[in-house]
This record gives sequence, structure tokens and C-alpha cells, in this order.
Amino acid sequence: MHYDIIVIGGGPGGYTAAIRASELGAKVALVEEKKLGGTCLNRGCIPTKVYAHASTVINDMQNAYKFGVLSQYQIDIERLRNQKINTVNTLVNGVGYLMKAHGIDVINKRARFIDDHTVEAGTTYTADKFIIATGSKTLIPKIQGMELEGVMTSDEALELKSIPESIIIIGSGVIGLEFAHIYNSFGSKVTIIEMMPDFLPMLDRDVDKVVLKDLKNKNINLFLNSKVEKIEKSDKGLKVLFSTADAKSEAECTNVLVAAGRTANVNGIENLDLSMNKKGICVDNRMKTNIEHIYAIGDVTGTIQLAHFASDQGIVAANNIMGNHMEQDSNTVPRMYLYKP
Repeated sequence: MHYDIIVIGGGPGGYTAAIRASELGAKVALVEEKKLGGTCLNRGCIPTKVYAHASTVINDMQNAYKFGVLSQYQIDIERLRNQKINTVNTLVNGVGYLMKAHGIDVINKRARFIDDHTVEAGTTYTADKFIIATGSKTLIPKIQGMELEGVMTSDEALELKSIPESIIIIGSGVIGLEFAHIYNSFGSKVTIIEMMPDFLPMLDRDVDKVVLKDLKNKNINLFLNSKVEKIEKSDKGLKVLFSTADAKSEAECTNVLVAAGRTANVNGIENLDLSMNKKGICVDNRMKTNIEHIYAIGDVTGTIQLAHFASDQGIVAANNIMGNHMEQDSNTVPRMYLYKP
């Protein structure tokens, strides 16, 4: 089957681009190997915020005595997980409805380019133009012991079936710190190990001061300038061996969460002669790659990994494909001044 535009990837960037292209009159297909909504709806922002909301409720209850409200509570993990699942499914179904409403064909298969006008996704499809929106995947650092039971990524952490007695989080970016606060409020003893001299490296240093104060108030341990060398089994479950500039240390826990960041998902584009750098696919400010009829948006371009940023790129790409000149103004995006392609 032939389309005017095929969008590869059904995350916030991909489905937004598909909708805009359809509104402008294109015959559009969207290829997504998993669920619509991408990382944000299924394995990132939305499910994490459900747990974060529960964390906020717990913190409020813990401090309610200050206002004369005395309360007790217990955490029902199964019910919390079901709430997360229901929230995600509601939003994913909403995206599916939008696809139908705009006449966009959704192909639930993994896509692979055969050439620059043809993709294989269960069967072969051709298009005049393409938008690559394949997003990112969890970055797994090369650390001995990563395969051990009890070591998890943020994906597994979202399938919480029990509350760890203690957890060590590798990485102090947004993902790591968000889970640190969630697990802390649930009752876990939390330790964060960060290789860099600062945490939340893409945010203003003033933000660090506020977050650091909160970490101290919650007795969350933070080790900066510390490199994890190895993870091994121990009597408590797991032992993390790490080094700082002048010493070697170790800490024990029941679980390890790897939150070292995400990397561009470029699987399936091997047959294209795309210009790339170490972060992802190179694009101009119109989202066009070095191949005239192929555009790329979102995390796969190695830019800021945020849903609203990808969505904006999707609108820019769709407009340009349909002949409406539009450039992304990245100066309006907080933190963007730190980004260097």
C-alpha cells in the first residue's frame, strides 16, 4: 500500500505529526510496534506520575499532624499498580480514537526501512515521504553484574509488585530523582550514586539547592563524583561497589535501579544513508534529514528528551512536508540554551 506520509513511531512526536499531516490533507499511516503513546504514556511520564501522586498523598498524610489531623495508612501496591494501568490505558485509547478520527491507518508492527521509499512492517509499504519518530531506549551502562536478579530499569520499576527494603539508584537525572522520592515515600531506604559532579545537569543550579535540601530532609543519601564499578550478590541481596576520586566504597541494598539516561533508538534505519552524530539523527531546524523526503523528530534526533518538545517538532515536520515553511524556535524551550547538537 502507498501513502503520502508514513510516520515511524507512535509517541507524542509521531502521533502529533500524523494528526497535523492528516489535517493538511495527506494520506497518513503510523507504524508503532507496541502501544500508541510511546515511552511517555506507557513507560515514562504518565505511569511515573501516578506513583508520584501517591507519593505526594503519603507525604501530605505524614505531615497532616501539624494541622491537627491524625491519620494512619497502608500501601496497597496491587491497587496502585491497577490505577497506573487504568490511567495509561485510558490515555492510550484516547490516542487511538484520535487516529481513527483523523483517518490515520495504524500499523502495529516493527518497521524496518528496505530503501528510502519502502518500509517492511509485517508487509511492505511505500510512501512519498517519511517522518522517523522512533524515540529512545534505556541506556544500559557497561557495569559487571547488571544481569543479576534485583537490578532493574525504570521500565521494571513501574511494574512495582513489592516495596524494596532498600534501593540504590545509579544516576541522578530527572528519572533517578523522581524514583528516589517515590521509593523514599513508600518506605525504602534510598541511596543515589552519580558519576558527574552535579545532579540534574540540565537544570539551573538554583534548582539543585532546593532538591538537595529535600534529599537531606528525607535522609536520601547522595554520592556525587562516584563511578559504579561492579554489582554483586550479598547477604542483603545486592552490593554495589563504587569509587570516588580518592576512595573505594560499597553499599548494600535489596534492589538496584539503573537510571543512567536514555539513548536514541535508531533500530530499523540501517539501510538508509542518514547523517548521524553520537546523539542521534541529524536534522535542520525544519526537521529535515540529509535525505530530502525523510524527516526525523523527538528523542531519535538526540535533542531534549521531552514529550512537548517532540510534539512541537512533529508539527514543524508535518507543516514542512506539506509545503508550509516552518522552523522550530528552540529558544522558547527551557534548558535548551545548554543543548549543543
